[in-house]
Amino acid sequence: MSRATRLNMVLDIAERAENKAAEAFEMARRLWLEDQEKMVDLQRYYQDYENAFTQPTMRLRAQDIAQQRGFLQQLAEAVRQQAQVVERRRTIADTKQVDWRTAHLKRRALQELVARVRADEQRMLTRKEEKMLDEWFNQTAQRRAETGQQH
Repeated sequence: MSRATRLNMVLDIAERAENKAAEAFEMARRLWLEDQEKMVDLQRYYQDYENAFTQPTMRLRAQDIAQQRGFLQQLAEAVRQQAQVVERRRTIADTKQVDWRTAHLKRRALQELVARVRADEQRMLTRKEEKMLDEWFNQTAQRRAETGQQH
């Protein structure tokens, strides 16, 4: 088995690792974007509710005002927690992107190495064939010369 063939097996493993890393990065990126959308929705809901609460459309009882403030505080806490989730997801996505880039560079380096080794092997094979052809031509010429001398 040639060195290029053996390295090709390693390249296949590197390609699978790169694909796996790309899938993990894409999943992490998608989750991050989904969580960002949830945060934007929560922020919008908070803003809409706060705007509705601050507009004096009717007289509210103290108990209703306390309930609405309590609900706004819960929404604010939900927005804060979602922001933390988004930040964690972004960190994970960044890490997965670095992993994918590393796997991608490793695969490219292996691909280039395989190409160089294959080219070297092809040059060696070509030289060997040329040498064999030269020897065959020399032997053929020598036999002709010997058979020509005998007649």
